[in-house]
Amino acid sequence: EMLLQRAQRDPRLTAALASEAEGWLAGLDRDSAAELLDRLAQRAWQAGRTSLACEMDELLARRYPDHALGRAAILRLITHYGSTEIWVAASAAEREGVVPASTFPVAGPAVDRQAQLRRAVSLAAMLEQHHPDLFAAPRVVLRLASVQRQLRQGDLADRALEPLRHRTNRDLWWAWAQSERWLADGRGWPPRPVLRCVAAPSPPRLDGRLDDAVWQSAQAAALRSPLGDDATWPATVLLAADGRFLYWAIRAHRADPSPTEKPSGPRPRDADLSAYDRVELVVDVDRDLASWFRLAIDSRAWTSEDCCGDRRWDPMWYVAGGRDEGAWTAEAAIPLDQFGKVPKPGDAWAVGIQRTIPGVGFQSWTVPASAAVLPEGFGYLRFE
Repeated sequence: EMLLQRAQRDPRLTAALASEAEGWLAGLDRDSAAELLDRLAQRAWQAGRTSLACEMDELLARRYPDHALGRAAILRLITHYGSTEIWVAASAAEREGVVPASTFPVAGPAVDRQAQLRRAVSLAAMLEQHHPDLFAAPRVVLRLASVQRQLRQGDLADRALEPLRHRTNRDLWWAWAQSERWLADGRGWPPRPVLRCVAAPSPPRLDGRLDDAVWQSAQAAALRSPLGDDATWPATVLLAADGRFLYWAIRAHRADPSPTEKPSGPRPRDADLSAYDRVELVVDVDRDLASWFRLAIDSRAWTSEDCCGDRRWDPMWYVAGGRDEGAWTAEAAIPLDQFGKVPKPGDAWAVGIQRTIPGVGFQSWTVPASAAVLPEGFGYLRFE
C-alpha cells in the first residue's frame, strides 16, 4: 500500500513497480496474486499512469486468464485499445499536460494506434479461448466488430456480427447487427433510426437565429417524451457538416412560460447545467457502444462536455444562443478533428440526442434512452 501511494506521487517509481511485480507474485496463491495485480492496475488507471496500468492488466490477463479478475482485465484492455474516443481524450490531455482521471483506461499519442487495434484483436481471441460465453456477449461482439472495421477488415467485422443477426427475439442487439449490414450493402432499411447529416454548402452564421440556408435543407430530429406529455414543449435538432466542422442547431420550446434566465459574466468551461433545460449530443464515432463523447448546451447557451464521463476532455467548439417565439435556440460548430475522425460521405456515427428539463421531463430522438446515456438505444448519423 505504501509503495502504491508513493508511486502515485512520484512517476519515477512506476517503472520499478512494473519490473518488481513478477517477483511479488512468487509465493502468493492464485487469488492473492490476481488481487494484487488488479489492485495495482486499478490504482494506476485512477492515477493516470497509463503504461503501468496496461502492464499490470496485461500481466494479469496473461498469467490468470481464467480468473474473474483476469477476465475483467481483458475487457478493460479491449475497450482501452479499441476506442477512438478514449484515444482522442487522452491525447488532448497529454498535449495540455493534464493527467486524466477516469474510470476508463486512456491511451497516449506516442503509442502506435494500429498496434493497439491489433492487440485488441489478440485479447479478444484470448477471451474466446478462456471465456467463450463472455466472448459471445453482444457488447463484446460489437467492440470486436468495431476494432475490425478500424483495421479495414470489413468481412471479419460482418462475420463477427452474424450470431447477433440470428437472435430470435429481435432485440436491440439484433437491430444493431442488421443495421450494420445495411450500412455495408445499402439493401432494405435499417431497424435503428438514421438521421441525415446534410452537406453544408457554406458555414452557418452562429447567431442563434437558425435562418441560414443549410438549416432549411437539414433533416429535423424531433425529440419526444416517452410519456407523451410534451405537446407544449417540443424540440428539434438539426445537424450538418462541411468536411471541417460539424454544425448543430437546436430549437426547444420552453416548458416554463417565464423568460429564460440571462447569464451574467463570461461563459465558463464545463459549466454546471444540472438546473437548466439542456440538450445533449452523444457521439460514438466507432459504433462500439462502449465509449462516446457527450456535448451539452443549455437554455443560456452555456456548455459542458465529457468523454466517457471524464470532464477533462475539452474540445474546441463555438456556440451562440437566441430566443424564438417562446423557444430557446442554439447553434454550434465543432471541428471534426476534435472527434479524432473526419468522416467521408457515406460514413456513419452512432449518436444519441436527448433533452432534460429539470422537474418537467425528458425527451430523446431514439428509444430507449436515459439521462445516464444508454448507448444501445442510439441511432445513426449518416454523412452526405
